[in-house]
Amino acid sequence: MITDRCLRLTAAWLFLPAVLGTAASCSEDSSVQYDETAVLYIQNATDNPQMIELLEPQTLTVDLRACASTVSGSTLNISFKIDPAYVDVYNEAHGTDYKILPPEAYDMSASGVILPRYNEVSSTSVITLKSEGMGEDGPYILPVVFGQIKGSDNYTLADEGAVYYILLKKKVLPQPVEIDRSGWKIVYCSSEYEESNGGIRTGLSKDLIDGKPETYWTYNYKWPDEATKYAPFYIVIDMGEDISVRGVGYLSRQDKFGDPESGPRCPPKNIRVDLAPVLTTEDGMNNSDWIYSEEFTGLPFVMENTVYLSEIHRVRYVRFVYGMGYNGSISKEYKGGTLAEIYVQGNYEDILQ
Repeated sequence: MITDRCLRLTAAWLFLPAVLGTAASCSEDSSVQYDETAVLYIQNATDNPQMIELLEPQTLTVDLRACASTVSGSTLNISFKIDPAYVDVYNEAHGTDYKILPPEAYDMSASGVILPRYNEVSSTSVITLKSEGMGEDGPYILPVVFGQIKGSDNYTLADEGAVYYILLKKKVLPQPVEIDRSGWKIVYCSSEYEESNGGIRTGLSKDLIDGKPETYWTYNYKWPDEATKYAPFYIVIDMGEDISVRGVGYLSRQDKFGDPESGPRCPPKNIRVDLAPVLTTEDGMNNSDWIYSEEFTGLPFVMENTVYLSEIHRVRYVRFVYGMGYNGSISKEYKGGTLAEIYVQGNYEDILQ
């Protein structure tokens, strides 16, 4: 029912090596000489950087900072640039044959950094890496060096750390598929229409995974006003096996019962998706079990939608949190909750290995 879509992620899931650390200090040596001659290097620059695996498609932002082992008595304005000449330097030193990262695979921030006088660490600039601009014939290398340095001529570049090598390769994942729900069960729902209310055709949490678009879950609005629970609503799903979860889809309730052409009734506006490999409580409401959470706000007023997660995790349990809905139109909010179906997009195999 939910079609495969291209996974669009922004600065999210990757194998992050230590080379991308964002420590406030550039040097472990705290004995800094306060001289007016600045000895400069680039934070995290090393002659043996680790490889970054960038998922396809994905973007990743890397911080760039200037550091001073001997600080300056003047404020320095520093820019960074890419120097292709260092590709050959690196390959010759390491016996590699890396290609330079294509220009369409990165964006260098036009703004430089400021290193205040008597400081060891500058402000932050960024370089954005984009897997969509990379071919599959990598790995690639991107040598970042100092560009212009203004504010004082009394500086020198450190013998080590003046070139920040970024090594990248693209990891192409298989397309996500809609996961079979035949073995699923609802572990917990914080509010649902009770069968004891009599004469109901639907309204239970189990209707979210029954494969029938005309049935739906709704909160128990039949409770006395003082007992009625309103959004957020928690729906905990046991998929019965570990899945590499990539996204979650949903089908809104039909505005008129049994009429699929009637449009959506109170579709979600804000939701949260939580992931857990195991549960330590029967209701799944121990928040420490949930290893990853991502919120989606301002969702479209539609019958069917899929949200893709910024990170991929291999888990068995999904907690769908209905935060707020639309009431009749995109301009009105709904503090109750109702939904026809919930799906998961992912892969049965462990694609993270």
